Order: sequence, then C-alpha cells, then structure tokens
Amino acid sequence: MSPRRARVTFALLVTSMTVVDVAVFCFGRWINDIQRQELFWVVAEYAQPWATLCFVIVVLLAAFAFWRATFAANLAASKRVAYIGFAGLVSLLSAIELGMGIYYDHIRGEFRISELMLERTHLEFRHTTDDVFVCADLNGFFTWRLNENAVHPRLLPLPLDDGALKAKLSSGTCRGPETP
Repeated sequence: MSPRRARVTFALLVTSMTVVDVAVFCFGRWINDIQRQELFWVVAEYAQPWATLCFVIVVLLAAFAFWRATFAANLAASKRVAYIGFAGLVSLLSAIELGMGIYYDHIRGEFRISELMLERTHLEFRHTTDDVFVCADLNGFFTWRLNENAVHPRLLPLPLDDGALKAKLSSGTCRGPETP
C-alpha cells in the first residue's frame, strides 16, 4: 500500500469511527434526557466527566490501533482487517455502554436498564396504589439485588450519577414472603 493511500485510508477510518461513536454516545444521552423529562421516570447514567473522558480515551485508543494496523508494513491483509474491525467494534460497544440509562418508574414499579432503545434488563415490581414493594440492596458496585433479582447496572468501572435513583428504590417497602 502506498503511503498516500495508507494516509487516506487511515483518515477515512478514524473519521467514520469517530462520527459513528459520537452519534451513538450522544443519542444515548439524548434518550436519557428525554426520559428524565417525564415526571414518573427516575434516570441514572454514567457520571460526567467520567463518561466523556472514558469515551475520548477509547476513541483515541481505537484510532491508535487503526494507525498501527494501517501503517504496519509486515501485516497481512486479513490481520489488518481483523485488527481494524476489533478496534472499531470495541469502540462502538463502549459508546453504546457509555450512553446507557437506568430507568425506574416508582408509580408503576417498573425498572429498566437500556442501551440506546434496547432493553438489557426489565423488572416489574408488585405494587398497590399507595406503594411499590421493592427490597433493594444497592451496595454492590457491579451487582444490585432488587427483590432477589440480581441486576448489573454498569459494565464499566465508572461512577454512576444515581443518587435520585437509589433514593427512590430505597423508599419502597420491603415485605417478606409471608406478607401479602
């Protein structure tokens, strides 16, 4: 591959990857903002500036992997494509995860973890007109227990902006199995 062609390929790869990742990340955050405007949803997401910082680092690492694969002289074409595809996939999946939202409707007793508009977790809790019956153990970093259901609110070791969500989940009434 000629140096000029390699530079053009590299520029196109990095530009397209960055545009797609930024669009996915911003779309996820936009969905969270729309849900937050609804009166009955409490929304949590990865805290700023950690989410944006992690996003920038992942995009830069993917760009570096693209650069290494594009300009490596002794790399076979199939390996070059595999490295570029893997780096692009990791970058895209990171953007999707960083744009995820955790939603809790304290009126209907509905809990969701969604990435973009795809639900990763959906729980519905028993409720009456007065209260939602939720026993919440929110002390775990990667795992929470809600009415004996294990949920994984985060896949990355970043802090969540989840104060309001934890307050709403903890305000439910815990009932034992013998209590109706």
